[in-house]
Amino acid sequence: MFARRHFFLSSVFLLLAAALPAQMTYWVDATKGSDTNPGTYAKPFKSITKGVATLSKGDTLFILPGVYSKTKTGEVFPIKIGGGSVDQTKVRIIAPYGPNVTILDGEGKVGSYMVRFYNLGAGSKLWGLQIANSLTTPGWWDIAVRLGSPSGGNFATHDVEVAGCIFYKVNRGVVIWSKSGGANLIHDNLFLDTMNDAVNHFGDASEAPSSIYNNTIINAKTLAVLEDG
Repeated sequence: MFARRHFFLSSVFLLLAAALPAQMTYWVDATKGSDTNPGTYAKPFKSITKGVATLSKGDTLFILPGVYSKTKTGEVFPIKIGGGSVDQTKVRIIAPYGPNVTILDGEGKVGSYMVRFYNLGAGSKLWGLQIANSLTTPGWWDIAVRLGSPSGGNFATHDVEVAGCIFYKVNRGVVIWSKSGGANLIHDNLFLDTMNDAVNHFGDASEAPSSIYNNTIINAKTLAVLEDG
């Protein structure tokens, strides 16, 4: 369906990967993986949930093509980055073959957040994933990717980058609560058939701005971008 829509070529991802710091690298493969594996290229994890839970500061997770969901790969929503006791700042979650073939599918049953970044996930990157089908009848808090919280503290985050992704048939694509310490970057994504706003940014003058640019938004049922603050 999205075959003609390319945000990042695979070669760009691979060149980028070669330039990453020498931390741990893990792999996820929906078809050949197992969550009892060590997460190497030869023996990858099966679920994104397991892969993300394994990451520590500066690590990289590569997600290979496939459909990742609760029924197919055992995903547990929300997938949390920096929401526990482990420092997951500056991790990179990369789908190197792009969002046309690498899909996180909510199967119409999620009902809250699909991916959420917390304070210990600051400075992290999410690139090249399609996030789709969160709910058949969405509610206010049905969000594909949530960054931070108005309550701050452990729920705050900053300097998170979301790029080269497709958000398809979700209620809200990305919701941001900016906090002092650095801006979040939302760019070069496709938001298609969102059931509410594509992007929400909540903040005030005391908080760091976030940069939202070069996104393509098609058929957002309410607003393309809501800037509140």
